[in-house]
Amino acid sequence: GLKLIKEYETIEAICAAKDKEVPERLDEIREIFRNHPVVEVDDESLTQGAVDVEGLKKFLVEDRQFSQKRFDNAMDLLENAGLVRTGGQTSLFSF
Repeated sequence: GLKLIKEYETIEAICAAKDKEVPERLDEIREIFRNHPVVEVDDESLTQGAVDVEGLKKFLVEDRQFSQKRFDNAMDLLENAGLVRTGGQTSLFSF
C-alpha cells in the first residue's frame, strides 16, 4: 500500500515493478478520489450517542481484521480523553 506508493510514486510504476497490469478505469478511480461526492449536512442534526464498543470491536477486529492491540490502545486513549465510557452504570436498572 502506502510503502509502495512512497517508493514508486505512481500506480503505473508499481504495476511495472511488480509485473502487474494497470487497473482498468484507473483514471476514473483517480477522479472519484480527487473529486469525491460531498453531502451537505446540517450540524444541528448530528448527535453523538453512546458508543457501542463491542459492536465496534466486532466490526473492526473480527470483520475487518484490525489488530486487537491497536483497537484496545485506541479505546484506552478515547476513554482517557472522556470520549468513550466503558463499564459503569448504563441505566437506572443496571446497578
